[in-house]
Amino acid sequence: MRSRTRPSRAVRAFRVVRARLAGLLSRVWPRPVQPEFAGFLLISTVSFAVDLVLLALLRDVARLAVWASFALAYLGAQAVNFGLNKGLTFDAGDRPVGPELRRYLVVVTVNYLGIVLGLGVGLHHLGLPLLAARVLAAVAEVVFVYAAMRWVVFRR
Repeated sequence: MRSRTRPSRAVRAFRVVRARLAGLLSRVWPRPVQPEFAGFLLISTVSFAVDLVLLALLRDVARLAVWASFALAYLGAQAVNFGLNKGLTFDAGDRPVGPELRRYLVVVTVNYLGIVLGLGVGLHHLGLPLLAARVLAAVAEVVFVYAAMRWVVFRR
């Protein structure tokens, strides 16, 4: 049996914050929200912020083309998302990275092509305003990516 070391102060602080967020969300949601899902939401928010900052830097400072800025910012944000979720949300930091990373790359590809582009653009072409279509696609993304990370990428 392996002995586990005590989590760092940052990991303990993250767990406190996610437990509090889960409690707050459970007050407004009809069912209890699991701390793991609350942690996923926190990290997704951080990843989205990284995406926006990288997008601005790549486009406005590095002067890359829009498509390249979007692609590189998305990839950078997904790298942050994978690393933080692996170590914090799904407590998989001590497991080999290779198999999980391969599964994650499939999830990110399906998410981007199927949900971000497919659903988002499809809803817009069906008549929804662009931002409304993107918001609905983002809700679908959260559900899909969380489920995929929970039961496929970081399965126990």
